[in-house]
Amino acid sequence: MNESLPRQEVKIAGPWGLWATLGFSLVVMAVYSLAQVLVNFGLAEKYYPDGGRALDPKNYPWMGYFFSLAEVVSVPLAAALIFLFVRLRRGFPVKDYLGLVRPAARDLIKWLVITAAAIVASDIFLYYFSSQVADFMVDVFRTARFWPLLAFVLVAAAPFFEEIFFRGFLFQGIRYSRLGPGGAVVLCALIWAVIHFQYDLYGMITIFAFGIMLGWARFRSGSVYLPILMHAFINLVALIETALFVKMEG
Repeated sequence: MNESLPRQEVKIAGPWGLWATLGFSLVVMAVYSLAQVLVNFGLAEKYYPDGGRALDPKNYPWMGYFFSLAEVVSVPLAAALIFLFVRLRRGFPVKDYLGLVRPAARDLIKWLVITAAAIVASDIFLYYFSSQVADFMVDVFRTARFWPLLAFVLVAAAPFFEEIFFRGFLFQGIRYSRLGPGGAVVLCALIWAVIHFQYDLYGMITIFAFGIMLGWARFRSGSVYLPILMHAFINLVALIETALFVKMEG
């Protein structure tokens, strides 16, 4: 009589824990920031050997162009690190880890409508408390030199990297900790807002609110593609508003 072999349970690994996730995230941000600094100041040294202040467009008339080139260099490096750290976590497919699944059509339509409403609300908020068009965006646009490159960076490269990082890698590492999904949504949004220090306080509050929306969309849909598209939509509208503002200002 043949006896069946005992069934062995296959243990599926989860994402990296909270502290490992935060540690890897610091490495990603360090590489991203270092690449930004090296490109910006390397170009500044080449084009302005007598000195050009990177944060002052009056003394640094190619700021937007250098910003775009820095993103083109730093985003692939940082994104590659994210995928490497995910691959190192054996037993958890990259697709599942980062939420690389197609969102349902109804979710896409619903969240794009919500995003449009949030953009209108943020514009009203900024109109009364700050400036509808951020000074940083105006300076970058006016000094972009080659605006298609800036458009690519703002509408494609930045949303891809930031969402893969914040609502993909970082979100997964936090949601399975004691903080849970809600804590992951809030903490990711908070960190995302803080790194946008080039905006004023009201701009950062708006970014934090957008971060909550993007995180919730990620959690409810299970797809990181959805917040990438929402983020791209937000940046596209911001770019159009900036272009119109600069044109009216002359």
